[in-house]
Amino acid sequence: MEKIDLHMHSSYSDDADFPVEVVVARCKANGISTLAITDHNSAYSVPEAKALASSSLNVLSGIEIDCTFEGRNFHLLGYGFAPSNDFVEIHHNFSAIQRELTPKKFEKLRELNFYLDEQRLEQVCGGAIPQEEQMGEVILEDERNDEHPLLLPYRVGGERADMPLINFYWDFLALVKFATCRFLTLR
Repeated sequence: MEKIDLHMHSSYSDDADFPVEVVVARCKANGISTLAITDHNSAYSVPEAKALASSSLNVLSGIEIDCTFEGRNFHLLGYGFAPSNDFVEIHHNFSAIQRELTPKKFEKLRELNFYLDEQRLEQVCGGAIPQEEQMGEVILEDERNDEHPLLLPYRVGGERADMPLINFYWDFLALVKFATCRFLTLR
C-alpha cells in the first residue's frame, strides 16, 4: 500500500516550522511515495520540493488558499499547477491583509483585558507577521494573564486545553478576521 500525503506545510506557511528540505527528508524516511506541500497562500515550496523528488518520491504542486465566500472562511486546496506570478501575487496580497489586520487583532485582545507583550511576540515571530496562534502563545505564557477567567479553559485540564493555541484563534480572533478582512474573494 502506498503512503500519500497531500496536505502538509513547510516553513513558508505561518503555522509550520520545518523548511522544505526537512519535510521532504522526513517523507522519504517514512516511506511516503507521493506528497504535496500545500503552504498557506504560497507556492514557494513547489520548485524546492520538486528538485528534491526522487524515483521513490513523487512531488505534486500544491497550495492552500484562504478565502471567504458569503461571509464564511474557507481553505481551498489546489494541486497540479505550474507556479506563476499569480501565486506570488496571492502571497503578497495575503501578507498585506495580515499586516493591516494585526493592529485590529491587538485591539480586540486588549478589549478582552488580555496582557499582550508585543516585544515577546516579536521574539516568538522572529520578525514575521504575528499570527493568531502566536498571539495566543504569548498571552497564555504571560503570568499577568494566569487568573484571567476567559483563559482558564485553555490551561492544563481546561475544556479547550487539547489544542489551546488553535482553540484560542477560533474563539477570539477568527471572527475579527472574517468581519474586517478582504481575503481573496470568490466570484
